[in-house]
Amino acid sequence: MTSLQDYTFEWLASSQIPLANKFYQQHGIRGKAGRHDRCAVLRDLNGDLVASAVLKSKQNYELLTHVGVINELRRCGLASRLIRQMEPAFSNRTYCFPFTYLESLYLSQDFVKVDTSKALSDVVTQYQIYCKQGREILLMQYQTSNDNMI
Repeated sequence: MTSLQDYTFEWLASSQIPLANKFYQQHGIRGKAGRHDRCAVLRDLNGDLVASAVLKSKQNYELLTHVGVINELRRCGLASRLIRQMEPAFSNRTYCFPFTYLESLYLSQDFVKVDTSKALSDVVTQYQIYCKQGREILLMQYQTSNDNMI
């Protein structure tokens, strides 16, 4: 049986970003990483991608997007592991818009729900665009251990 330690974490070089996009396409995961985005992955013992996530740098914030795990390995802790490994790249200006059913996953990774009145206006604008598209999502912000509650 495979343990979480059998999966290796890495940040992809910009020249490797197409690998993540191919992963998303092959596994029916909505999303695409741009060549200037930071993309993190988990690989299995064979070196195959099993999970991927993108950290998009915006003008005054970062957005964690496209956290995806292959179907047969979902609910095994890989998304948590991937996000936890990405954590050194996060700051109190790191946001995400997870689907509502994923709230507990993100809460366990030090993200907190934030009211639109307390988030950066650029973040709120993007969040509201997605909400108007009918997405059932949350506005969450990473909270470093030394941050005060939002």
